[in-house]
Amino acid sequence: MTVGEVFWSPRQDSWTAALAPNGMEGLFFAVGSARAILGPLGDFVMGLMNEKYNRNCSLCRDSFGHFCQNLVNNDDGTLQCASVQENCELFLDATQQQTCPTTCIECPTWQTTDPSMFW
Repeated sequence: MTVGEVFWSPRQDSWTAALAPNGMEGLFFAVGSARAILGPLGDFVMGLMNEKYNRNCSLCRDSFGHFCQNLVNNDDGTLQCASVQENCELFLDATQQQTCPTTCIECPTWQTTDPSMFW
């Protein structure tokens, strides 16, 4: 038993053993511990679905994941988007009135996806 189990569920093992018929304790412990195995599996599947149907807009984010939503005027007259951490690779055309994206939907390279195709 780990320290976390002592604080989170100190009597769960004794309760599971009390519920189990004689000779079936191992099966009851295995079923009671199944959430520890199946939980990360669900996280993995949700990550795959998120990657496929809710794509990230890497052009509009810095290497830390922050949106490049601040407009910076460079010394050479170019307009560049920057985040709170660093300058991004997204440059804007100075002849057009543009703003830096604050969401993936506003990102120029973002493509819509159809999550209903999953089912």
